[in-house]
Amino acid sequence: MEELAALTRLQREYRECSLMHFTETWLNHLTLDSLVQLDGFHLVRADRNTRESGKKKDGGIALFVNDRWCNPGHIHVKEQRCTRDIELLAVSIRPYYLPREFSHVITITTYIPPSADVDAACELLHSVVAQLQTEHPQAFLLITGDFNHASLSATLPNFHQYVNCCTRDNKTLDLLSANTAGAYSSSPLPPLGRSDHNLVHLRPVYTPMVKRQPPNKRRVKQWSEEASDALRDCFDTTDWEVLCGPHEQDIDSLTDCITDYINFCVETTVPTKRVWCFSNNKPWVTPDLRALLQEKRMAFQSGDRDELRRVQRDLKRKIKECKASYRRKMEDHLQQNNARGRKHQRTSNYTVVQGPTVSDSVRPGDLMTLQCSVLSDSENKTCPGDHNVFWFKTGSDKSHPNIIKSDVNRPDECDKRFDTQKSCIYRFSKNISSSDAGTYYCAVATCGEILFGNGTKVEIEEPTNLEFIALQPPPSYSHKPNTSKKEDTSLLPPSHHPRRPTAAQVCGELRRLRPSKAAGPDGVSPRLLKACARELGHPLQRIFNLSLGQGRVPQLWKTSCIIPVPKKPKHPGELNDFRPVTLTSHVMKTMDHHLRPQTHHALDPLQFALPGEDGSGG
Repeated sequence: MEELAALTRLQREYRECSLMHFTETWLNHLTLDSLVQLDGFHLVRADRNTRESGKKKDGGIALFVNDRWCNPGHIHVKEQRCTRDIELLAVSIRPYYLPREFSHVITITTYIPPSADVDAACELLHSVVAQLQTEHPQAFLLITGDFNHASLSATLPNFHQYVNCCTRDNKTLDLLSANTAGAYSSSPLPPLGRSDHNLVHLRPVYTPMVKRQPPNKRRVKQWSEEASDALRDCFDTTDWEVLCGPHEQDIDSLTDCITDYINFCVETTVPTKRVWCFSNNKPWVTPDLRALLQEKRMAFQSGDRDELRRVQRDLKRKIKECKASYRRKMEDHLQQNNARGRKHQRTSNYTVVQGPTVSDSVRPGDLMTLQCSVLSDSENKTCPGDHNVFWFKTGSDKSHPNIIKSDVNRPDECDKRFDTQKSCIYRFSKNISSSDAGTYYCAVATCGEILFGNGTKVEIEEPTNLEFIALQPPPSYSHKPNTSKKEDTSLLPPSHHPRRPTAAQVCGELRRLRPSKAAGPDGVSPRLLKACARELGHPLQRIFNLSLGQGRVPQLWKTSCIIPVPKKPKHPGELNDFRPVTLTSHVMKTMDHHLRPQTHHALDPLQFALPGEDGSGG
């Protein structure tokens, strides 16, 4: 301790260290903190429990936190373990400064003895890390210590190891891994006292996201009630007959004309402003919170201490409200599964897809076959072992589910859909009896959890005595030869003709749009359509009826814009790290919503690969 105290007083690289980790400290409960305290550092220690560790000699873990880097009141112990296989100390630290993409720092100091069971030690370490990452997804997590012959590459494949120098003779036993790439560079230092392990000095080389990605300057519209009223007046005074008359039956020209006019009115009526978008902006920061931050800056510059304290109180309360509001929004978003519009459940590795949701009615004695697809990500696998597939059945009487079949890693067929994704199909066949009505679920047990499919509802059609009567088709529906190339729709029954929407129905569909959605390639935002639904109902009804009459969709509505969205929250580097999101016209979606009830019965539930999908963009 005398040597370490001298080094922190005399040498800058020791004095300016933010954290100093030590294992095998040989401290016990009789050693007072004052005897091992360093000036300018806060001590956090976890002494060895000789009874739980099975060792006779004292030891333990010690962590020194620089007071100039973090306030001692912001240091909290998250986890402490001492077993025969591992000693572990996890500490949460909230320093004075940290890149905005990280909420705080969690450091885990570990010691794995040479005689330890490596598998048991790695399993315990993995469980602690997984729990901390679940509770603190935005934290910067680093793991360091003496691992001896244990390796973290298989246990924590998403962590990056930074010690590339020898720490004992020609071996590298002391490691440091973090959940962020490009964080540190390492160099060896002389050992302390009679220790046979070298010290390792790690210098931060991390470049904050705000410096790696330059800010974007965007022009956004300032929607307000005054702007909406001005747009309503503009559309209300428009003579749509004069505007649409020259186009007559040309649906593409008519659609382009009305769309361009709507965008022209928006550009000339709604005010805009330029904003800077930084890559490390927090999603829970709202305009009201930014206004409070500006008030705090102005109060500080004015020198009014009472006003500054008031703004600080309001700011603290507002931050809590914004975070709570964002958390509720994300919870509702995940519960409703609005992110991708898919009716399936996901983990980090597996996706369960079961279809259809409702099967065709079957009779007793028929053969029923259900299908369940399990998609697995082979590269990002975070837990070893295979998955087991079970089939459950629940009855209509709310009885407990029964296991009716178990497929232990025996799929009917497997194929590799992409470079990193594997798809396995499991089928369940059964001769139906009258007591087999109910809902059948496909369940996948993996990684310590069970994932369920949506379930397939099976209805039994009981045989009945039917009396058949031959009927002659009405003369008006009889077939007549048609020599023209154009299809004669007059031969179709009235039920086959598309139902034309009225202006009131179009107005009702426009009012159902979600104003927070992004505009499609035509530039018409759902906020505009919802605010001006009454005024735009008539011109859009004209396009809808013309499209239904001609059996054609305007070319502008067929255009889509594909936006790559990162799958990973941090540092996407490959094409497989993105998923495509397609933006389509909201006017087309309005027409689709009107026609969906009339055409839903004719759609194959598995036509678009997943049950419950109708093919419309999100």
